[in-house]
Amino acid sequence: ATGMAGEVAQCDFKMQEGDETVPMDASRTVSHFHEGPVRSIERSPFFPDVALSVGNWTFKLFREGSQKPIFSAPTSDVYLSVGAFSPSRPGVVYIAKSNGEIDVWDFTSKSDRPLQTVRVCSGDIGCVKFWPHPEEKKGQLLAVGDAAGVLHVMELPRSLRRAVNGEKDRMEDFLQRETDRVKDVDGRLEGREAQIEELERRLAEEEAEAARRKKEEEAAAAAEEKKKKSSRKTLTEEEKAEEEFDKMERKFLIKLGLVEPNEDEMEEGA
Repeated sequence: ATGMAGEVAQCDFKMQEGDETVPMDASRTVSHFHEGPVRSIERSPFFPDVALSVGNWTFKLFREGSQKPIFSAPTSDVYLSVGAFSPSRPGVVYIAKSNGEIDVWDFTSKSDRPLQTVRVCSGDIGCVKFWPHPEEKKGQLLAVGDAAGVLHVMELPRSLRRAVNGEKDRMEDFLQRETDRVKDVDGRLEGREAQIEELERRLAEEEAEAARRKKEEEAAAAAEEKKKKSSRKTLTEEEKAEEEFDKMERKFLIKLGLVEPNEDEMEEGA
């Protein structure tokens, strides 16, 4: 199943034993890997667990059980409109575009660009469909409908309708290789995420330790400053006491006549 926001959902509508109703929510996985609506989706006639989805700018291959596409085609310069698997060649898909061209992809030959491009019309292609009974004709027919309502019927050359020796096995190898690549990338990402989480945890611990040390240093500095202030206060009181003692001693000496009073002391005595 597909959606207008680029979703590709794998669903299972099988009823459980003893249950006579079809489950309302039968989706097992939902993937968002297309920009914009998914324009078409089709299952491979040779690999029932493989599906082809076509979006605005790219097409993808999904494999049952995988939330991510196992293959994503390079971004196209024009809108894509619809896609179809070849009914006779396991490794070939046809991708129609909005400029009236059809790209033929052969994954057993190369997967970075189409094998060939054929111009069918000058407008947008709306649908493509193979003749459902190829055994009734020696050739293979492909019906192409465009936005103007014109039906184009193409007879495919022998190279595109006849599978090469071992093509299905080679396509299976390609699919397995792409599946393993996606799993390997996911495993590396999970490992990196674990490393990032460990690094973030260590950084948080170091920041907490630094904050604790700073708090302890600030507390120690405050205690030292308080001690210094207390020492200065004690020293001032001792100085005051000594000053008072000196004054009392001088007054005593003045009374005994041993020391002459100054003007201020004479005024105080008067």
